[in-house]
Amino acid sequence: MTIPEHENETGHLLKAALTEEADTVSPDPTALQRIQRRTDSAGSRWRWPLVFGGAGLATAAVVTAVVLTSDGRSPGSAPAADGSSPTTVVQAPAQQVTVPVSYVGSNGKGLYAEQHTLTTNEPPVIVGVREFLAGQPLDSDYVSGWPSGLDVTGVMESSDVVSIELQGPANADLSPSATLGSQSGELAVQALFRTAGLTPGGKGTVMYNGDPVTTVLGVDLPVTGKPDVDVRAMVSIDNIGEGQTVSNPVTVKASGNTFEANLNWQLLDADEQRIDEGSVQVGSYGEWRQADIELGQLDPGTYTIKALEYSMEDGSVASVDDKTFTVN
Repeated sequence: MTIPEHENETGHLLKAALTEEADTVSPDPTALQRIQRRTDSAGSRWRWPLVFGGAGLATAAVVTAVVLTSDGRSPGSAPAADGSSPTTVVQAPAQQVTVPVSYVGSNGKGLYAEQHTLTTNEPPVIVGVREFLAGQPLDSDYVSGWPSGLDVTGVMESSDVVSIELQGPANADLSPSATLGSQSGELAVQALFRTAGLTPGGKGTVMYNGDPVTTVLGVDLPVTGKPDVDVRAMVSIDNIGEGQTVSNPVTVKASGNTFEANLNWQLLDADEQRIDEGSVQVGSYGEWRQADIELGQLDPGTYTIKALEYSMEDGSVASVDDKTFTVN
């Protein structure tokens, strides 16, 4: 078979471009060991934004898109000085994603979930864990419970095991937070793994700077994902985020697992004066149920909605979640 001259030239250009790209790869002598540690079964499902390998692996992994016109040049590009055709590396386009992020209540009494919307070309699970580690929840009443300066480099899910690889300072303080109470380490670890997709009963492991971790924040690893009844906050506001702008009529969705299924609520104005209150029926005996708090037509302005559970022993506030919002 005779190959047309322009197709033969295209083939030579592709070969030259791939060869030039491969020549820039520097082998990592520890890469094979790192890959073997991460690969525990053939059924593993990887969610790594980057994969590192030796020279042979890297050469095979190079994907270079060469866009050529009929004369062998990239559209809109002048020929390179050495006469070869310029190359274009194709990246996935950035998209807007909404990811769930779990946090510890600053009172140390349970986990709360937020929805974060970002524009990214990374896998959503990586985005969620990175948001969690950044320690910037929308609601200032929430915290991550983890030290600053950490980042995620990969998340792997295999069967019911979620493995998270973190990187950060060698001297990072990975002890529990004294300000969050005795359960702070357990809640912070559960929040991280819930954000990464661990379900109750599943196992979670951590690698830090390439090394396996046996204890983090005072919690032995692997950790077992706990059910809601052990870690979830008893009351929460679900459909309004801190600082959100909403339109009339205003309906607040709140969830609860409270004594006798009673959830109290209060509406405060911009001066923190109570202007409305009431109660709704939610869940009880270990079951969370959601209820609607119908606020109706509100004047434009800033408000705070509080969802509360009172102690049956002394009437003090046992659980609370609040959100400040604006009506346009």
